[in-house]
Amino acid sequence: MKEQRKHPRFPAALNAKYSINGTGKKRTCKITDINRDGVKVEIKTSEKILPGTDISLSIKVPTALSSIRPAATVLWVQQMLDENRTNFIIGCQFSSIKPKDQWCLLDYAYDN
Repeated sequence: MKEQRKHPRFPAALNAKYSINGTGKKRTCKITDINRDGVKVEIKTSEKILPGTDISLSIKVPTALSSIRPAATVLWVQQMLDENRTNFIIGCQFSSIKPKDQWCLLDYAYDN
């Protein structure tokens, strides 16, 4: 399969929360990599998340004074099974992020 990514990925291990737009219910997740256009997110849930789903993120970056809150769209979903519930790895593209927050994320990822 040909790589379609325009920008390099940087590994990350950031705690975050997400909510599916329209539900308002926040759930914990982990950001596992970052690039200029989006993030890869690990989610543990029994709910199915499909490509095209709009989500809101709240990402805790140790170098930021407050959480970064981008909006994103799920582009792809990889489902992995564990013993208790379903674990999803999802690729998200930012649909809205403040430029200063985008640089904060990238600076953190690049330096760590």
